[in-house]
Amino acid sequence: MVAAGHRPQVIMSIMRNTAQDVEGLVELAQSIGAGSVKFNLVTPTARGEIMHQRDEVLSIAELHELGRFIEDNLQPRTRIRLIYSHPPAFRTVRGIKARPRISGCGIFRIIGVLGSGKYALCGIGESLPDFVFGDARTDRLADVWNHTPMLKRIREGLPDELTGICADCIMKTGCLGSCIANNYYAYGKLFAPHRYCREAYEAGIFPKSRLVPGSSHDWNYCMKAA
Repeated sequence: MVAAGHRPQVIMSIMRNTAQDVEGLVELAQSIGAGSVKFNLVTPTARGEIMHQRDEVLSIAELHELGRFIEDNLQPRTRIRLIYSHPPAFRTVRGIKARPRISGCGIFRIIGVLGSGKYALCGIGESLPDFVFGDARTDRLADVWNHTPMLKRIREGLPDELTGICADCIMKTGCLGSCIANNYYAYGKLFAPHRYCREAYEAGIFPKSRLVPGSSHDWNYCMKAA
């Protein structure tokens, strides 16, 4: 692909047995002429749920530290773009300067088509029948996109109806809860908070600067109230 003039993206899923290879993969990607490296975090859905149960993934604290290392230490040492897929609230100042656009859930602009031909919110439709909306062989895409009740409900509710930590995050307008599908899978509610952010807050490592001042999750506000 590089020889043909393209600059492909290399993607790594971060697990306990791959985290130590982050720097080596970046060096390899740069040496072969790739344009970027994306680091995906394994979510506890489908096969990922089993991996979490087996402790084959990093903890929230470990993922947080790795993200800071990649954005603040590794990115300045390489010419290619590095993308670490933790929620936007966890991006460092250096990371935001390098990539100012805050992007999270793509629900406003995407729809999935499963291998069966069914339309779905995204690939998670394989595991969540609630997110399957029709069939590409019989239903017009425009009709599904414009008239599916759940899709309309999501568009009407985001970001204002997000709950928990996501409701009090200053980045919710761009992030949109990071991933509506994973949030629903984890908690069974359409506007549930993102698991990563919720667990990070409970562990005391959610960035305080990304919380709405005076909100229910604002540590300073909670201390004064106490």
